Amino acid sequence: FHGEIAIKDKVYFLVDGKWYEAQKTFIETLAEDFLAGIFDKKIIMDTIPFIKWKVSNEDAYNRSQGAKRNFYYGDKVFLISNRGTIELFDLLYVTQDALYIIQVKDGFNASTRDACSQIQIAQEIIESDLIANKALLKNYYVEWAKVNNGVTEVDFLNLFARERIYVLACSTNCKFNKADFQKKRLYSQIAKFEAL
Repeated sequence: FHGEIAIKDKVYFLVDGKWYEAQKTFIETLAEDFLAGIFDKKIIMDTIPFIKWKVSNEDAYNRSQGAKRNFYYGDKVFLISNRGTIELFDLLYVTQDALYIIQVKDGFNASTRDACSQIQIAQEIIESDLIANKALLKNYYVEWAKVNNGVTEVDFLNLFARERIYVLACSTNCKFNKADFQKKRLYSQIAKFEAL
């Protein structure tokens, strides 16, 4: 369990079962680093043609997006490994040169931490498996192919031969832009911390 709470002018993070008080200078520095790291360095990408979020939950969104050209669905498809049961991604998006490995979250809040952890674990598993014999990806393919018809195992593995870019995609009620963060419409401090 994790999260954050604001009481009067103080912000507290619950991380791995322990509460931490975030100092005002930390919050200010976090805001500056987030704005510079996410918006000034162009981490936000227009490369991926995401559809508008018009559904009630992540799975419905992922199914709709996964049906679009050059996308593949992976939500609720799990890899069983020595690290446990892992969801490697919600979506894949393929271009000529790159494979975008996408984790989708409904909102930009404390649950962003879960998505960031999933991305980190998936990256470690995928990258090490590609160096090894691809046994984990081959095992994963068996389950993945049940929801992605017409893709052979060879074609699936070849997707990972491209440059791999790991992506966190969030749906929000506000525009995900610098102005909305500056106006504190998207205020979750722990989400900013985890996204960096």
